[in-house]
Amino acid sequence: MSDANYSDVSYIEEDTYGVTPSPATLRLLRMTGETLAHTKETVVSNEIRSDRQRSDLVLVGAMAGGALQIEFSQAEYQDFLLAALGQEAWTVINVTASSTSSLTAQTLVTTGGGYAAVPVGGFVKVAGFANPFNNGLKKVMAKSVDNNTLYLAAGSIASAETTVSITLTGKTARNGVVKKHFTMERRILTPQGIDQYQAYTGMSVNTFNLAVASKALITGEIGFMGKVGAPSDNSVSNTNGAFATGTLTFGATDPTDGDTITVGAVVYTLKTVLGSTVNGILIDATPANMAQNFRDAILGTASNYGVKHNCAKHPLVGLVNLTADATVEVQGRFRGAAANSIATTTTAA
Repeated sequence: MSDANYSDVSYIEEDTYGVTPSPATLRLLRMTGETLAHTKETVVSNEIRSDRQRSDLVLVGAMAGGALQIEFSQAEYQDFLLAALGQEAWTVINVTASSTSSLTAQTLVTTGGGYAAVPVGGFVKVAGFANPFNNGLKKVMAKSVDNNTLYLAAGSIASAETTVSITLTGKTARNGVVKKHFTMERRILTPQGIDQYQAYTGMSVNTFNLAVASKALITGEIGFMGKVGAPSDNSVSNTNGAFATGTLTFGATDPTDGDTITVGAVVYTLKTVLGSTVNGILIDATPANMAQNFRDAILGTASNYGVKHNCAKHPLVGLVNLTADATVEVQGRFRGAAANSIATTTTAA
């Protein structure tokens, strides 16, 4: 096992370029590798000396840089996506409207300017139609001037339905000019069992590349350019403690429909029929399967969305491992007290 398994990288967005916020609560990053480094720029003197030595090696500059190698997952790298796009925040779409779908025209029609908040050119998630093929991710190709008609990409509508209450949700960001900078910190556990840290400040997203292939994980690399890197015996975090962990065990007794499990700001509802329940998790009689459903919910696994759960990736915790048993082991995404203070309650059996 390599020493790379004893390291991690965490980050926090800076308010001022090159200055780590204080107090600083860093967020742990998921990654497959990293090449963060502090680089010095030097110039060698050209003076001629009789002893054949160089007169000086002059330090003329320094910078931080490198890249993170990743397996892309929904929500994990959204701060860096915004930085790459030059946007301050995501535009959130959450529209409920009484709508009629047209198979012929591939449109959604409502009244009262109900689609005013839906942008053209992006994707929205449609839910509420009786025909499941009318639901799902749809691309908005155009919109009427009165904001009552959405024209969708060909093949989006499978059948005509009249006066159905549907919801359209999503998040969008477009190319802008907002500059974002981050402090990134690498922690390495030495053979002596002591944590050593390297903090890189003023880190800006330089490149963001993804590789999408059939029957494969989406992989990528996020490149950074920064101000400086500095070693330290202490973390820049105001809480130098470890990332908190915890375990939830599902027993042989089946949970009841409507039971809840709260982790931080997310309230998961266990359901015998998933339906369109927000943050719903499908109940399974087998504890190991129930635990797997909950692991998928924590990760926001896209392949099981709408089948085993209706959840986006949890913003505060991740999984320690993916062992296929009746336990779910989670880890806080923030150091020390910030992770230990994540509220957890359950009414589930």
